[in-house]
Amino acid sequence: VDLSRPFPDLWPQFVAMGQMPAFVLRGEHSDVLSAETLEEMVERHPNLRAMTVPEQGHAPVLQEQEPVEAIGSFLAVND
Repeated sequence: VDLSRPFPDLWPQFVAMGQMPAFVLRGEHSDVLSAETLEEMVERHPNLRAMTVPEQGHAPVLQEQEPVEAIGSFLAVND
């Protein structure tokens, strides 16, 4: 990956998926997906559900019941 080149604007592609249900699970301490970017994602995607897992990094470990139940609820509704 050439990090000297500007990253492309992917918001148009993200917004185009707005009619599809989506779920974002973000770890509170993620160094990849910022809280600000997630807020922008929620604003731009009307069918996006999001959850931030406290005290977790980018890929939250699903040891707590709350995120597991949130995923299950999302899948049950969007089955």
